[in-house]
Amino acid sequence: MFSIARRNPTARFSCAALIRSLYVILLSVALAGNTLAQESIPSHAGTITPLSELLAEAEKNNPQIESGATRLASGETGSNTVSTLPDPQFNLQHVSVGSPRPFAGYTNSDFAYLGFGISQDIPYPGKLR
Repeated sequence: MFSIARRNPTARFSCAALIRSLYVILLSVALAGNTLAQESIPSHAGTITPLSELLAEAEKNNPQIESGATRLASGETGSNTVSTLPDPQFNLQHVSVGSPRPFAGYTNSDFAYLGFGISQDIPYPGKLR
């Protein structure tokens, strides 16, 4: 193989690439030997952790449990905004016939008017509790 590489430049290049690849593989294997080794896990045989300690640790370290407890406490002490009626809505309506200009036609048309209104949503009985 090396005799062919002396005569052919393409074979010489592929031979050099092959040697470099082998060096990289050997270096990777040498470095991976240390990284793939695992430390021994200490044995917990015979030790049983009580459930109350595990729950106390979960409450202390879990932010979701803490935020849920905070929401629960604020819900018990806060005011209930659902027990009030929705806000009223005020309306202004303008209708004119014949002219696209605003407020045109009030003096010469029976169909032009300006209306004011107020509306209030009233929920079904028992929904405000």
